[in-house]
Amino acid sequence: MLRSIPYAGSRGESERLKSVFTAWCRERSHDAAAETPERDWERMVTLYDFPAEHWRHL
Repeated sequence: MLRSIPYAGSRGESERLKSVFTAWCRERSHDAAAETPERDWERMVTLYDFPAEHWRHL
């Protein structure tokens, strides 16, 4: 689940996947895992700041 977030088709889709992952972790009392996307969020989605044709090179 976590691995699919930075490969989503858009920033909005990656945010939706992050919410799904976070909810899944919190339901199972994996609070530390739920915090991981928050801590590294900007790094995970930096590629969306560039044109889509460049994503595969990043």
